Amino acid sequence: MMRNFACAAIFAVTFSTILAGPPAPGDEHWFYDYGGPSGDPFDLVRVGDYIYMCGGFLNVAGDAHKKNLARFNVVQEVWERMPGIDSSHNNFVNALSYDGAGNLWVGGDFSSIGGVAATKVARFVVATGAWEALMDATPPSAGQETGPTNGSVDAVVRIGNFVYAGGDYTSAPRYIRRFDLSSNNWEAVGEGLDGAVRGFEVLPNGDLIAGGGFTGGLKVWNGESWNTVGGGVNGQGFVRAIKRRGDGVLFIGGEFSEVGSISGAIAASHVAAYDGVSWSNLNGGLGLETEDEFLANGVYDMDIDGRGRVYIAGDFTRTATDNTLIQRVAYWDGTGSWKAMGSGVGLSGSQIANTVLASGDDIYVGGVFSTGYDAPNSRKNFARWNAEVNFFTGFVLGAYGAESTLTFSRHLQDPSLNLIEFWTRLGTHYQIESSANMRDWSNVSGGSLNGTGNMAGFTLTLPSSERYYRVTASIP
Repeated sequence: MMRNFACAAIFAVTFSTILAGPPAPGDEHWFYDYGGPSGDPFDLVRVGDYIYMCGGFLNVAGDAHKKNLARFNVVQEVWERMPGIDSSHNNFVNALSYDGAGNLWVGGDFSSIGGVAATKVARFVVATGAWEALMDATPPSAGQETGPTNGSVDAVVRIGNFVYAGGDYTSAPRYIRRFDLSSNNWEAVGEGLDGAVRGFEVLPNGDLIAGGGFTGGLKVWNGESWNTVGGGVNGQGFVRAIKRRGDGVLFIGGEFSEVGSISGAIAASHVAAYDGVSWSNLNGGLGLETEDEFLANGVYDMDIDGRGRVYIAGDFTRTATDNTLIQRVAYWDGTGSWKAMGSGVGLSGSQIANTVLASGDDIYVGGVFSTGYDAPNSRKNFARWNAEVNFFTGFVLGAYGAESTLTFSRHLQDPSLNLIEFWTRLGTHYQIESSANMRDWSNVSGGSLNGTGNMAGFTLTLPSSERYYRVTASIP
């Protein structure tokens, strides 16, 4: 059992903190102190050792050159600037998609990115750091399609030689079009759609499923025509997130109350699953109104891990069936109920989780939120959940900062020693590990400490060379 105490240094630095008390059960799986974005992240995607993050933020970890687009090195646990991006990049980046062939596709409301004139959509070549525009090879003639020219692109994906871009732009054909990488020209996708596109999913046969605010809210493009999937969502429904599990079941999330054809519709509160024949409302879904709180805008994003668990992020606080508290993030484990992730993220009604990414045992969440148990104005905006691995994030040399339950300082009586203090949990063993390369770790604490539910600490002799440290915890 563990929780992250973030990055700290082994120099003569004392971190002043206000100890908030032991975390609630389950919160030991949350990792917070990564120095996240100043504002809203909208999308996350993993490529190799990096998590790319886009959105509408002025800086990340105080660096104004990490504006609206940055990447997180998951090995060193540090934020890095994106090539070509600096403080002058003024427009939001709304959507990211990796094609598995070395290209990161980026959509937003920009007219240029990375020093390249690119309207709403661009390609980032991961290996070289180069930016490329998706522009027509020749000036379009009368009646020829062009790329999105107004509004913004909110979903982007590559299928074969085509890059699809969906959003809220209204120039005809509206809301969706595609770029042919062979001819370098934009094309219509049928007659377009009659409402904004917010999410894409690609089927194994290459068909494209789109979700959004158009009629039906959920449609599939088979290469020739658009067709509603399973009757779609009814009324004023809005689908923002779509994911297909390995067994073929399609999960959707958004702001809706009913799914299926009019004759066979079922109530579904903001989440649902379709197996190709029938719909499930996933144990009633989300959002049970009470006197003082209600579901605001439902699900904004979802992802599925290797075990088939479906993670959701958004603006919700409870399950619909049993009123279980699930603060803006939760997961469906397939057993018939939604599971809370500790205290979730954020306690204030103004906070939100915009995006979630499942990567192995790590679940990354971005939004505008505090930790689940700190004051609402303690804004973190980027966090990691890991229910399987039992260690804290490594203390990386030179990266200053401390979690609210940790102090890391020089020993007052002996300046050759470091003193590390933190809250412990009953039934958990703790120790300090050290490494020269963040791969090969050894115990340097002379045994282990049994958790008591109170403050505890270790003292360390400072090494002659630079080292990395981490606190590990385990349940015997």
